[in-house]
Amino acid sequence: MIAFAALSLLLVSNPAEPGQFENAGYEALAVAETDAVSTLEALHSAGPDDPAIMLNLAAAYIEEGRLADARDIYVRAIESRERMELELADGSWADSRYLARQGLDRLERSRAWASR
Repeated sequence: MIAFAALSLLLVSNPAEPGQFENAGYEALAVAETDAVSTLEALHSAGPDDPAIMLNLAAAYIEEGRLADARDIYVRAIESRERMELELADGSWADSRYLARQGLDRLERSRAWASR
């Protein structure tokens, strides 16, 4: 499995709806919850344009080896109208589109490396 824990996000606030999806499924990823994908898919259904949820869902898909699904979610996050500053697990902050591009680049490089 490819671990992308560095891209697991903690959403501090959602400007569109303050307080909703306060953690964007971060706890499910952080404790390696067995149904993290289900938790994040449910959050994604309720907030399909939330970049933090999309990025965490992509990370969960990667953990399950669902690389094509992760790629699709990264592309949707890049193309999303929603854009926000997100706090990463290490306490640093970054733009959601930047993080999605970074995740997609890492995913593509790992897939290219694995195919050699």
